[in-house]
Amino acid sequence: IAINKIHQLIGKEPKEPLDNCADNYNTIVVADIAEATEALLKGNPKFAEDGANDAVIEARGCENGFSGKSPLTAENNAMRDASAITAAIVRNLL
Repeated sequence: IAINKIHQLIGKEPKEPLDNCADNYNTIVVADIAEATEALLKGNPKFAEDGANDAVIEARGCENGFSGKSPLTAENNAMRDASAITAAIVRNLL
């Protein structure tokens, strides 16, 4: 959903922070979620927790990349919260 909104905002918002957010969300999808999923499947909850925590960092990075109000606050907060909850649940598997 965040990636779709980023594409909708291109041309309406400053380009650089949107490009950075696209990179952040690409990292979340391609690396962080993949790492967490693979780690869980292999029985390594520590790496799964790390992947979820990395997604929190990426969402915060997107949010903080705007000077002023971010047009992606709702999406960034949702990603941050879902990732933090995932990390907390996985932490219980350690």
